[in-house]
Amino acid sequence: MYRLVLCFAAVLCGSLPLAASMFDAQAKPPLRVAIAGLVHGHAGGLFEHALKRTDIQIVGIAEPARASTTLTVSTVQLLSITISPANPHIAKGTSLKFTAVGTYSDCSTATLVNVSWRSSKNNLANMRGNGILHAKKVGTLTVTATLSGVSGPTTVTVGSGTLVSVAITPTNATVSTGATQQFIATGTFSDASTQDVSINSHWSSTVPTVATIANAPVNAGLPTTHAPCTTTIAVNQGGITATGAMLTGN
Repeated sequence: MYRLVLCFAAVLCGSLPLAASMFDAQAKPPLRVAIAGLVHGHAGGLFEHALKRTDIQIVGIAEPARASTTLTVSTVQLLSITISPANPHIAKGTSLKFTAVGTYSDCSTATLVNVSWRSSKNNLANMRGNGILHAKKVGTLTVTATLSGVSGPTTVTVGSGTLVSVAITPTNATVSTGATQQFIATGTFSDASTQDVSINSHWSSTVPTVATIANAPVNAGLPTTHAPCTTTIAVNQGGITATGAMLTGN
């Protein structure tokens, strides 16, 4: 994987005139693009060209840097992939969401998208394309994330413990109206193991006009505030509940 980084000469030292052919010559998909500054003139046209490319991912646009159309271009290669959580214990019948973080040749890191996920033993647990593993039988398996020929593994242990209790973190949060605050539900099981059960649980807000909270697997436990007041966040996992987490909008 290659990342294409573009920065204004007015911001960073050194310059290299950007030619349209560079988008093609360097285009070993997928590319990640970071833009610093406001692109004008001929460079602006190239930027629009980049936006239309399906193999280029725009990862950030910084504050405008005026009076410059010369860009510095460099490519960095994806070196390794780390999966989080690492070497987790997951209870049979539950699901767990994984994320993949890439480390690049310039020592930078970034959460990866469009990763290919794989379970080494689908009879024990099957992996979905969005990074969610569903455990079916007790045993040990390997989950692997792959992107552009680079892979990162982690070992997963599926246990037979049953859920005993659930706790929500943080217990109190204050956020601006319209902003979000991620809550996590951690389950404790009969075999003394613990696990993030956020995507296995049903979330609720006692005052929906103050805040609503998501239940979809991709963003479970993520509320959005609507009014400057306080609501209580609760979670229910298989009849075992946790309440008392307070969310205040200001």
